[in-house]
Amino acid sequence: MFNDKFYHGTLRKYVTLFGTLFNNIYVNRTDTSDRINTIKVPLVYGPKDKALARLVASPNLDNAVAVNIPRMGFEITTMSYAPTRKLNTVVRNRSTKPGDPTKLYTNYNPVPYDISFSLYIAAKFQDDASQVLEQILPYFTPERTSTVNLIPEMNYVVDIPLTLINV
Repeated sequence: MFNDKFYHGTLRKYVTLFGTLFNNIYVNRTDTSDRINTIKVPLVYGPKDKALARLVASPNLDNAVAVNIPRMGFEITTMSYAPTRKLNTVVRNRSTKPGDPTKLYTNYNPVPYDISFSLYIAAKFQDDASQVLEQILPYFTPERTSTVNLIPEMNYVVDIPLTLINV
């Protein structure tokens, strides 16, 4: 049953797509001399429990350590089959190799899954967290669609809707 070996990196592409959306978030802070300092908010992939364990171990965030605040993290929380989007699985998609029309690529219709991500924001100051949220929320109404070339060999381009469920 599982004799065909293939890997297109689609799950990795979904993770990269999600992370890329939040890659360029900045926070402005005003220091005591009224100068504005712009800080790029780092983004990491990983469970929030790991970051929380680090904060509990050393709650004084002024220590010189590898954890910078504010920061964001995200992770896949659920993957669930989406039967309402299922297409007939015996239908094969076909594509020829660019530059070599004698080479034929085929694959079956994809199996639909809903992948849920959680994005976490850690900030020492409420204003930092507010600035991060204000740079994210306007782009989701409540959905944002991005186009991804999931299988480049077949030129399989898909519009992927990203839906904000809750804050």
